[in-house]
Amino acid sequence: LRATGRGTLTVVADVEGALITIDGEVAGRSPVTVDDLGAGEHLVEASAPGHEHVTYTVAIEAGGRRALRVELPEEARPPGRLVIRGATPGASATIDGEARGALPLVLADLASGPHAIVVEAEGFETLRTTCEVQPGEDCVIEADLSGMPANVVVRALGVSGAEVWLDGARIGPVPFEGELPSGSHRLEVRAEGYESHVEQVMLGHAAEPRVFDLDLQRVQEGPTEEERLAEVERRESEASGAVTHGAAPLPVGLAAVDASVGWPYLAEARVGVGLLDFLDAGFAMRTFGRLTEFEARSRIGFRPIELLGVGGQVRLGGGVGPDDVNSWFISIEGLTSLYFGGHGAVTLWLALDLHTDQYAYAETDSSVMLANAGRQDMARFRLGGSLEWAIDRNWALFGNLEGILASSGGGRRVYGDILDIGNSDTQFYFRLGGTYKF
Repeated sequence: LRATGRGTLTVVADVEGALITIDGEVAGRSPVTVDDLGAGEHLVEASAPGHEHVTYTVAIEAGGRRALRVELPEEARPPGRLVIRGATPGASATIDGEARGALPLVLADLASGPHAIVVEAEGFETLRTTCEVQPGEDCVIEADLSGMPANVVVRALGVSGAEVWLDGARIGPVPFEGELPSGSHRLEVRAEGYESHVEQVMLGHAAEPRVFDLDLQRVQEGPTEEERLAEVERRESEASGAVTHGAAPLPVGLAAVDASVGWPYLAEARVGVGLLDFLDAGFAMRTFGRLTEFEARSRIGFRPIELLGVGGQVRLGGGVGPDDVNSWFISIEGLTSLYFGGHGAVTLWLALDLHTDQYAYAETDSSVMLANAGRQDMARFRLGGSLEWAIDRNWALFGNLEGILASSGGGRRVYGDILDIGNSDTQFYFRLGGTYKF
């Protein structure tokens, strides 16, 4: 039991800022003085980061003053480690004159204090350094050794005026004899009128020089390097500006895949490839559930001037669906395009479509079967337009709008009541999609 009366306690820790609690309640940070403390015994605790937690029992007399000095021992820390890292082939380390093996090394058995370190590898310069190991800490050494230079001889048999290049930098004329940096390098020998010799080589220091005796081949007659580069640049420019719905066909060898959504066909995929300067061809598949169509197409066209294209396209195919739904069609289209350099195009087309559909249901109610419903044969004139934007060499976006100008038999019944919404053939269609060119 504590006596009546009050006293004062001052606590000073050997670690400034140590947290002091008295009887489980925080009194403050050292040094701290607590007045009006009840007479009797009290439990004093002190703690600080990196130090052990300590506890004292202190007796306070009524009206008295008491000072307590608290010592907080440092926490015991694990021994420090020496870490030696490096990717040099065959590198090994010696610590304080004792061989410790190949890299990488992690040593936890060293005494605290400085240590002498030597890292060696055949054909590389030796690394000598020191590292001080401290408790609870890693001493890390990055031991990437510099290779000793390699002696190299380069000769081009029967060729004059040749030059040696290393990693894209000119070294000197051939024949060459001298020192080159060790390691993996791109060695190239160039000579006007000859095919360049290019080789990835691993060079290292050795007693004897590394000899390269090269037999360069004469360049065959044909376009110059500048002409070849210009042709590649031209083809890349054509590919970047190519569009799949324009009047001009795709460039020779360029393939493109379109994927789009729209109305009445909810999804469509098209593939095309350039065959000749004036001709491309392709295949398409589209569906809205009731009818899935497959189409083959061919387009011819040209660009009389850079900004203008004219052409024509023939599309033919057919479709199938549940409940004996099927169709056949052929379309003939004339196209005119206005090109925006390599950024895209606006295209207009006028088309004649010939359809024959087998669909035995009402146009606005697909649940109502028509009596004696035969095939619906019709011819329609269609006007459409496309806006295409070339994002880069491989990607483009497009949007298409089309409408029926005239029809021999009204709307196509198979285009009615799509998604069970009771619609008739809207005779107005659209598509939004993207193109990937490769």
